[in-house]
Amino acid sequence: MNERKTASAWELLDAFGDVDDRFLAEVEAQPEVQKRRSRVRPRWLAAACVAAAVTVGASLAVGLSFGRGTVAPSDVSSEETSEVTSSPAVLENSSAPSVEPSVEPSVEPSSPTWDTGKLVAMGNRNLMEGFTANPVELLASDEAFLASQREFAYALFRASATRRTDGSDVAVSPLSTEWALALAANGADAPEELTELLGETSLPRLNRLLRTLRERLTADEALTLDAGLWFDEPVGVYEDFLQVNADYFGGAAYRGSFADAQTLQTLADWAGGPLKLPDSGVALYGKMTFSGTWETPFLREDEVVDGVFHAADGTEQAVQYLSQERRMSYLIGDGFYGGVLPYAEGYDFVLLQPWEGRWADVYDFASALTPSAVAEAIAEGSPIWVDLMLPKFTAHAETPLQETLSALGVEKLFGAGALPAMVSGDASLSAAVQTLSVSVGELGTEALAADRLIPVEPPVSSTVTDAPMTSAPEWLHLESPFVYLIVERETVLPVVMGIYAGN
Repeated sequence: MNERKTASAWELLDAFGDVDDRFLAEVEAQPEVQKRRSRVRPRWLAAACVAAAVTVGASLAVGLSFGRGTVAPSDVSSEETSEVTSSPAVLENSSAPSVEPSVEPSVEPSSPTWDTGKLVAMGNRNLMEGFTANPVELLASDEAFLASQREFAYALFRASATRRTDGSDVAVSPLSTEWALALAANGADAPEELTELLGETSLPRLNRLLRTLRERLTADEALTLDAGLWFDEPVGVYEDFLQVNADYFGGAAYRGSFADAQTLQTLADWAGGPLKLPDSGVALYGKMTFSGTWETPFLREDEVVDGVFHAADGTEQAVQYLSQERRMSYLIGDGFYGGVLPYAEGYDFVLLQPWEGRWADVYDFASALTPSAVAEAIAEGSPIWVDLMLPKFTAHAETPLQETLSALGVEKLFGAGALPAMVSGDASLSAAVQTLSVSVGELGTEALAADRLIPVEPPVSSTVTDAPMTSAPEWLHLESPFVYLIVERETVLPVVMGIYAGN
C-alpha cells in the first residue's frame, strides 16, 4: 500500500471510526500510522471547579472563571482536520486514538495517562444529561492526607491574612478552594503543582481521597459540596471530562450564550442568587453550604446584650453580643486564649483571641497560626464555666486567589493553554476570586438562600444541664478582633477560617 492510500485510510479511520477489521490491521501496520500514533500525547481528564455558597452561621461563594480561545467547528478547514496531531477538539464528536495506561492495573498513575476523548455534541444545554456516576471505591481514613489538608488550610489562611492592611475582615473556605484546585488539576496540562500543594502526588488517588472526604463531611447534611460549569455556546467540551465530573465531583454543567438571559437565570437558580459570568469561554463555580445550630443556642432575652466592639481600624462599633455563662472547652495556647462553641451537627466554632502585647495586631497573629498550635490547644482544653460574650456579626470578604495561590507556588495554572483536558482551544485561568459571607446569630448558623435567610430549627431547650458552677467563671469577652474557625470535630479540619475585625 503506497503512502497516499495510507493517508486516505487514516482520514477514514478518524472520521468514521468504523473500518473492516482486516483493513484496520493493514492500516495499523503502516510506518506512517505508527509515526502518527507516537505523536498522540495522553492526558488525564476531569472536572473543573467552582463558587461556593456557605452558611455557618455562614454562607460562602467561590468563583473561578476561565478565559479561552477556541476554534469553532465552522472555522476548521478540511486540511486541518486530516491531521491527527491537530487538537482533538476541532471536530465535534471526533475521537482521538485510545491510549491505554502504561501502569499495572493495581498501581495508580501519578500523572495523566489517557486521552481527552470526543466532544459532546453541540446544541446540548444540560451537558450532564446522560452521564451517571460510576461506582467509586472509597478509601480508608488517611491521617497523612488529613494532615496535608490542614496544612494547606492554614497556609491559605496565613497568606490571606498577611495581605490585609486595611483593618477589614478576612474569611476564606480552604475546603472550597481545595475542591476548586482539585477540579482544575484534573483538567490541567501540568497538574503536579496542584497535587503537590494538596499533599498527594497521584491525581487519581487525590480524586478518590477527596470523594471519600466529601462523603464523610456531608454525612449528616450540615455541609454540602457542589460544582457548576457554564460553557459559552462555541466551546467544545470533552465527554471524558464530564464523566470524571460525574464520578468524583457531582457537578452541574450547562452550555449557552453568556449574553442570554436564560443562561444567567439558570446560573442564578443553581447558585441561589446572581453570579457573574465572564464575557466568553468557561465559567466554573463551586458551591458549598454549611448550616450549623448551636448545641446550646442563645434564646433568652437577656442572652443578647448591647455593647461596643473595638475594631481593627481603631474605631468603636456598636454591636449586639451573644452572652451566656456556660460550660465549654476553654483554650490556652502559645500567644492566644479562646474557647470552643459546639454545633449540634459534629462541627465546632473555635474562637481564638490573641494575647494583647504579644502580637502587633490580629493579622500578625493569624499570619503565624499553625494547625499544630490549634490542635494542641483544643486537645488540652478543659470544659469549665465561661462568661462568654460573642458579637453577633455578618462578615463579608472577597479574596483574590491568584496572588495568594502564586505565593503558595501555583504558577502554571494561570498560564495560557493551562487547561487543555477540559475544553477545546487554548483555555487558561483568567480570574480566581473567592467571596465568603459568614453570619453568626442566636441560633448558630443561618442558611442563605438567594436574598433571604432561613433560620435553622433550634433544639427544644437552651438550658445548660452540665455540672453546677462552683467557682467564678473565666472571662471570654471577644470585644476586639479575633480569629474564628469552623472545624469538623473529629479531624479538626477547617471548613471556614476568618478574622472578625469589626469592618
